[in-house]
Amino acid sequence: MSIHGDRYVDLVIALDGDAVPPAVGRVGADDCPESLAPGERVSVRFTMGVMVRVAREVG
Repeated sequence: MSIHGDRYVDLVIALDGDAVPPAVGRVGADDCPESLAPGERVSVRFTMGVMVRVAREVG
């Protein structure tokens, strides 16, 4: 998605060990790896409950 020329990615993340609904967030395209596939494991950084960075898990 593009907002005022900046690219963003909308994500739905299922958190390990939580019985709560998946986390939904929007991060800047620069803060998210390209070509994520459904079910792929990632690390997500939250600041004050807001998703701010996503990194692909290695290994």
